[in-house]
Amino acid sequence: MTAAYAFTDYCAQGQTIPYVLIDIATPPAPLNLSLFSLYVALSCSSEQSSIRLLRDFDAKLFMRSHSPSLLQKDD
Repeated sequence: MTAAYAFTDYCAQGQTIPYVLIDIATPPAPLNLSLFSLYVALSCSSEQSSIRLLRDFDAKLFMRSHSPSLLQKDD
């Protein structure tokens, strides 16, 4: 067993973490995984080779559009 820490995407924002284990599977309804959350989770790793995915995921997660409220704030 190896000691580890757990972070939410909100808490990990701005952090560089040497090894990350990420669960990007579709969460149960009514929860939703945003593109922003995916970006934060994947970009906090120091390099691509240190990212491990916990389980399979639906590739369509990366093909969705941003939430309307975020797009509206960007305009």
